[in-house]
Amino acid sequence: RGAHNLGTAVLMDGIRMNLPTAGGYNFGNLTTDNVEKIEILRGPQSHIWGADSTGGVINIVTKKGKGKPTHSISFETGSFDTVKESLNSSGSISNYDYSSSLSRVDTRGFSSISKYRGNPENDGYENTTASARIGYNLPNDGRIEFVGRLERTHLEYDNLSGSDDPSFGNTLNYYYSTPFTKTIKAKKAYNGFVKSWDIKLIPTYGYREARDVYGSGRSLYYDKTGAIDLQNNLNVTNNLSFILGGEYKNQKGMGIGTDYTESMDNWAHYIHATYDYQDPGNAYKNILLMGGYRSDDHTSWGEEITYKFKVGYHLPKTNTSFHTSYATAFRAPSLDQLYSQSGGGAFSNSSLLPETSKNFEFGIKQKVNDRSSMTMTFYNSSFRDKIANDSAWKPQNLAKAHSMGIETGINLGLPKNFNLALDHGWNNHWDHNNNDLIRVAKQTYRATLTHDWQGKLHSLVSIYYRGPATGSASHKHTIGFGTVRAAFGYQYNKKLKLTLRGENLLNERYEEKYQYGTAGISGYAGFTYTFN
Repeated sequence: RGAHNLGTAVLMDGIRMNLPTAGGYNFGNLTTDNVEKIEILRGPQSHIWGADSTGGVINIVTKKGKGKPTHSISFETGSFDTVKESLNSSGSISNYDYSSSLSRVDTRGFSSISKYRGNPENDGYENTTASARIGYNLPNDGRIEFVGRLERTHLEYDNLSGSDDPSFGNTLNYYYSTPFTKTIKAKKAYNGFVKSWDIKLIPTYGYREARDVYGSGRSLYYDKTGAIDLQNNLNVTNNLSFILGGEYKNQKGMGIGTDYTESMDNWAHYIHATYDYQDPGNAYKNILLMGGYRSDDHTSWGEEITYKFKVGYHLPKTNTSFHTSYATAFRAPSLDQLYSQSGGGAFSNSSLLPETSKNFEFGIKQKVNDRSSMTMTFYNSSFRDKIANDSAWKPQNLAKAHSMGIETGINLGLPKNFNLALDHGWNNHWDHNNNDLIRVAKQTYRATLTHDWQGKLHSLVSIYYRGPATGSASHKHTIGFGTVRAAFGYQYNKKLKLTLRGENLLNERYEEKYQYGTAGISGYAGFTYTFN
């Protein structure tokens, strides 16, 4: 929606994954072996999640063990000498449940700087990831969990001048959380004043150690984020509920070779109310009202207040839903943007202010049946003090920037267990000088056809197109491109599943980011063997 990628908050089971130094999260290191689902909330969410959610929130939920313990071995190999192995185990025993995985990825890779710019060197990648979620159901509707994840990676890359380079980076990441939840039911919840009261206490910790070697240079980064979130979910009636909470977060960053050490604290409190009245027999009494407020008090720039109001309306006779909302949000500058001394401080700006935004949207959803529906949403966002790099790669606060667009989605349930999903995004954006925003395409299209044959063979074919975009702060452009992928999974028997997938099947030559390489046509095959 025109927001910077650093304006997307990424969470895993309540753990904030965004780095204090760099500001964002590197999805290139995410393996999905122990992931149950990934939820995406579009648009501003600062009224709940605080900073760095001007564009939305991505919530990664790991698997929760259930049933008789089962185990599996997975293997996949294919293009670029890629090999991936993983071990998985999950289940429940008495009041305990668990889900865990251990995986390893090795690939020869392709050139970090596009090979079409004369860079034939391959830049390899290695990833070892361990993930675990362990839970215990306490007496009287209580629960405590341990959620942990460890990643160790090795990445080769090229220098920013656009030439081959033997540079590489080694990264160690680990995250853990010990969430505690307790449900107090009607007779005990304020003497029946509310139907139920859910208490959640979520302490979290994240750590990154990153070592980069480039030519004769060396750098070492440390990121540490500790937080504790107390959340109260109050269900007052069948229709009315409140979320009341507070959060404390401490972020530390250290750059050895970039010569800075900084620490920041943030105290926050928030309240969110929802009134959801549904009467399927009355076309005029199905309404959703939502309102939220959050205050963040930061040691570096003081208080930021954000809020959101939303109204939804549903017509049961036609299965038509409408919604509209207005929200404010903000994105905090990262520690690197504020304090990095790389290049003698040429790529940082200690005077940066938080980027703020005001956002309006209106949408409609038409449900045809259980398998077919159509959605369309219009949004309009106005940014103030938007953070962007100038032509010398120094971060600056722009006076204003704007982004507006329409998102359209059509889902069609077809005969013979076929399903077709069509998505289109149109975005118009400009800064205070009427220049396009960086790496934001005006048009995106996606068509995905899936099929399920007797619950054994699952097939997918997807076509994606992204229009041209401004590729860098120097206004160098990337051209539009289209890719085609296909994936198949065949359940040979109860224990063995075979997989086959192909990426970029038309061997499209393209760059998502100016001068950076992408994979050509590639194919992968593998299997998963499950046993008790």
